[in-house]
Amino acid sequence: MNKRETIINKALDITSEKGWHALTLLDVAKGCDMRFSELLEWFQDKTDLLVGYGRILDAQTTEDMKGQIDPDLPVKDILFDVLMMRIDLISERRDAVVSILRAMKCEPVSGLIVFPHLAHSMRYMLDISGCSIAGMRGHMAVLALGFAYLQALRVWVNDDSVDLSKTMAALDKNLGYFEKAGF
Repeated sequence: MNKRETIINKALDITSEKGWHALTLLDVAKGCDMRFSELLEWFQDKTDLLVGYGRILDAQTTEDMKGQIDPDLPVKDILFDVLMMRIDLISERRDAVVSILRAMKCEPVSGLIVFPHLAHSMRYMLDISGCSIAGMRGHMAVLALGFAYLQALRVWVNDDSVDLSKTMAALDKNLGYFEKAGF
């Protein structure tokens, strides 16, 4: 694990304990046994931590899906598998991610800052699914996939089932809209 990942993981650990609202960069620096000024060389604010976590998720999802994608399946099914892999990864940090998602409702500016990075992540998810779409249609596909993913996360926050059946149903339903829109 590199230093960037160590810092992000410490931030997620602290978020699991104290909640996203209570997390400070000073807490993260102390938790990593580093000077605050050193931490600021890596992350300037909490949204930077979220962007970094998103990049980790992108890389891990891409790595975990290698060799698992059947190009003969419908795009909807491939996207379902890819996004569920991503949800499985965030489930490993469930307490922290739930705290972050709930805080975003009260911190719309953070959501606005993070949204373009979520859009990049959704573009990567489309790419690894073999569903690369260019131009305006591609932008619409990214937004539609982001909507499907966020709707699934909304259900995931309250889905306490072991198999995440409610989350899977929500994702499947919203990917159905994605499919009906012709993507």
